[in-house]
Amino acid sequence: MEYDLFLPHNNYPVVEASGGDNKSQLKVAFSKEECHKGPFQHFLIQDDFLFKDNRLCNPKCTLRQSLISEAHEGGLPGHFRRDKTIALVKENFHWPRMERDVQRRVDRCQTFHITKTRGQNTGLYTPLFVPNIPWEDVSMDFIVGLPRTQRNKDSIMVVVDCLSKMAHFVPCSKTLNATHVADLYFREIFKLHGIPKTITSDRDPKFMSHVWRTFWRKLGTKLQLSSSHHPQPDGQTEVVNRTLGNLLRSLIGSNIHQWDLILAQAEFAYNRSSSQTTGKSPFEVVYGMNPTSPLELVPLPITNQYSGDVKNNAKYWKKLHEDVCHRIIKQNAKYQKYANKHRKEASFKQGDLVWVHLQNSTIKTTFVRSGETISRQFHTILRVVLKIEKLFVKQQRDGIYLERDAERWKWFPMGSLSNSQSQLKLKANNRNGKGALSTNVLGVCDANLKFLYVLPGWEGSAPDARVLRDALQRPNCLKIKYYLVDAGYTNGPGFLAPDRATRYHLNEWRGNTPTNYKELYNLRHSSARNAIERTFDLLKKRWAILRIASFYDLKTRIRIINACCSLHNFVRGEIPEDPLLDEVDRELENREIEDYADNDEQITTVKTTNEWTTFRDNLAMQMFDEYQAP
Repeated sequence: MEYDLFLPHNNYPVVEASGGDNKSQLKVAFSKEECHKGPFQHFLIQDDFLFKDNRLCNPKCTLRQSLISEAHEGGLPGHFRRDKTIALVKENFHWPRMERDVQRRVDRCQTFHITKTRGQNTGLYTPLFVPNIPWEDVSMDFIVGLPRTQRNKDSIMVVVDCLSKMAHFVPCSKTLNATHVADLYFREIFKLHGIPKTITSDRDPKFMSHVWRTFWRKLGTKLQLSSSHHPQPDGQTEVVNRTLGNLLRSLIGSNIHQWDLILAQAEFAYNRSSSQTTGKSPFEVVYGMNPTSPLELVPLPITNQYSGDVKNNAKYWKKLHEDVCHRIIKQNAKYQKYANKHRKEASFKQGDLVWVHLQNSTIKTTFVRSGETISRQFHTILRVVLKIEKLFVKQQRDGIYLERDAERWKWFPMGSLSNSQSQLKLKANNRNGKGALSTNVLGVCDANLKFLYVLPGWEGSAPDARVLRDALQRPNCLKIKYYLVDAGYTNGPGFLAPDRATRYHLNEWRGNTPTNYKELYNLRHSSARNAIERTFDLLKKRWAILRIASFYDLKTRIRIINACCSLHNFVRGEIPEDPLLDEVDRELENREIEDYADNDEQITTVKTTNEWTTFRDNLAMQMFDEYQAP
């Protein structure tokens, strides 16, 4: 059979379709008689161009990538995710495996990965009531803390229609009161969509104002407010706020003080993209059609066929809104089932006392930025610090000597080893011996109070012996000649413990001098090993994030501890005379002996040997002989 179909494209090579066994729809040549039959019933040939359901079929050429780039990162799109980019391209074009091509382009988009957020709310998800017509029920919120522009704008009023998901972004100032907000709504929203029946919002002071509530009550509009510190009923605007934040970061570039000039572009990109909930763009739900986009201005042929549903606008719009309502209800039920899969319902009675977590609100207020922005920047810095961790936390294999502390350290060319607790909000088995929630950190330091080895991550209730055993079995295990350890450890190979029958802690030696080799050994052992106490105290004194209860997951908490130890070593190298160290020393002097005794847990991981006990005694006697020498 001979075929008479050619696929020419402006500014691109002419692609001739040919027969054969290739299953690609665009490489199979059709005769005009075969269209509209069998598997090709959705195809149409018009002016020598191939269409599928009013969409132009594109051959395998660079035009495909150009169309994807325009839909994803062109002048008006906003680096949307895969599904929204596919929906934009599919409106006018078709080719096999389009989803794969779009996914590859999105995966390579650096702007997308930098600016897009990922988050999950807590608590059971409860969908809002689904309205019947657009702009009958709306939700409102404010995005505050933005950089002040030349036009004195530092906030955005976000208004969202609960049916179509259409949104308007109005630049404003955070100093607006309820009267000004009502005026802004009438000037920017009322003129387009009229008075809504309900307005859903959070408990912003502007929405709690008596003026605001009275104003809308007289107009017959019902106000719906979310509960304090749990704005889930206003989740519609919360989602749009995140999307808007992504759009602004994608479009604004380095001109952070000009964000108000691109709000119109961001609003068009949002309203022109399809909603996952409705399956259509907000423009299409409200107006019955999409406005012209840059992709539709591409000089490519279009089909003359139109959908018959548009002939009767009244029936078409009614059916469109019914379909959207049914789809929203279906999607809400699907999302509700998925969202509540890993959540549990909490029931409260009137008069019950509950804890309210204010940390996120405090952080956002302090830094005048959204929680997502703060979190993203925090984790970026955390990754950078961890990349240089090996430069600052190094194990010493050949001993540690410092001339200025020769008398204290010349007998102990080694590191000091101890465990410390870092506050952490975790499950009950992470409680330490004092009942606080924490994570266990094993650390080794040198005489200069620098960490040589850090092993965080064990639950607070884990015994020191278990943590030490894990450290010794790891590939990057403890590798120094031997370590000064407290009385809780046995005196075994690689670990020098004090004599348990002799007083040890520095506080016990005030006003006293050693009278035998065991007392001298314990005194100098305590003096040298005091370095690890000072190191951990200095670490927690400098980094408040290690002192307060954190709501980060355990994996992130471990990364935070490692990063803080790396920065601690850097500071010790740059600022040897640290003023914070004076505060630490004063606190250690006032610490009660019982505080030390609480930490002397018996550790049997290292077995006691006679050879090592003899080594310790010989070292102590050499020390005492030199001490007595004239």
